Amino acid sequence: MKMSLKASVLDLLDKHNVREPVTEVLLWEKPKRSAALLFGGVATFVLVHIVGIGMLTVIGTLAILQLFVFRTAEALQNKDLIRRDIDLKETIVITPDASTISTSIELVGDLLRNIEESIKDISLTADYVKLVSGIGILVFLSALGRVVTLPILLVTGHVLAFTVPLVYTRNQEKIDEIIFNALDATEVFLEKNLNVKLKLQ
Repeated sequence: MKMSLKASVLDLLDKHNVREPVTEVLLWEKPKRSAALLFGGVATFVLVHIVGIGMLTVIGTLAILQLFVFRTAEALQNKDLIRRDIDLKETIVITPDASTISTSIELVGDLLRNIEESIKDISLTADYVKLVSGIGILVFLSALGRVVTLPILLVTGHVLAFTVPLVYTRNQEKIDEIIFNALDATEVFLEKNLNVKLKLQ
């Protein structure tokens, strides 16, 4: 089950040709960029949902600060206080790439579509074990939604995306062993107590 989930995620990234840049960021192959994205997401959550500043205010303020820093650096560069071979636009100006935004939207759309198809498969399945497990997951998510708000779930997922892959790659053998042992124990429990033969791995 773990392997199929991993394969599904990789297939989704390969479909949009973003597997390499995504893994590069999430595995901290470029630490400064990964740290900036991680900090940026958490900082946005804090400013918008804890401090209570509107998203447009945050974006506008960042744009003004960026313009101020760029103009100041440009003036210093004209006075030869900053090397002229430095591309200030490349270094200072942060402009989201249109293709990156569209690809992100497509990825979210495909993810939601896959979730919808999974729910349909659960509702139409004749496998009662799969049906019960699917209903259990949906009930758990419903209960979780009553306790935790969507912004908190999103920022938690954001932080986990930057930590879990890195921890897993560094401790893959140990984590795989723990997961496989847990799946084996679950299979044995189901076979002995519920007379259900279910291959989880």
